Amino acid sequence: MSVLLSIAFIFHLLAILTTLGFGLTYLLRRQFMPYHGVALEREWDALPHALQTLVLALMRAVAGGALATALLSTVILSLPPPTTSERGFAAVVATAMATAASSLLLIS
Repeated sequence: MSVLLSIAFIFHLLAILTTLGFGLTYLLRRQFMPYHGVALEREWDALPHALQTLVLALMRAVAGGALATALLSTVILSLPPPTTSERGFAAVVATAMATAASSLLLIS
């Protein structure tokens, strides 16, 4: 593997780990993040239950998208480099579909 490919691999791996951490954080939280409270100018307990449910559902949808993207990026990174543009296009489409599906499944 050339030096440039090694550097690209490391940066892609860092992006995957960051996305994985982001997804797990949003998935496992039982209330919104501190910056959400600043944006709403309210504490978590001050929100109506319906709004709490909505915020958590949206956070889980984002978490599903991030986890699906991290998983598929890992799979794509583990494959040999594509030899044709069709394979790259198929990888992008598969990532988008899995992201959408996982977001919808985590909301319900």
